[in-house]
Amino acid sequence: SKLSFKRSIAWLLFPIGYGVYGMTRGLLTGWYPYPFLNPATNGYGAIAITMLCLFVLGLALVWAIVRLSGKNKS
Repeated sequence: SKLSFKRSIAWLLFPIGYGVYGMTRGLLTGWYPYPFLNPATNGYGAIAITMLCLFVLGLALVWAIVRLSGKNKS
């Protein structure tokens, strides 16, 4: 079956969920899985910008994979 961009966006649910989980767990325990998720390092604004950039990068990768998958028809 052919990949579609709309259906492939579901691939981003795991990283989004992991980010929410990491932030929630960090708020409850004081331990964050990555320094860029720790609000004590640079604040919540920096976390929001980082997560937005990672999401946009994920969208670009999904778009590239879907685009390239249509070119390899043999």
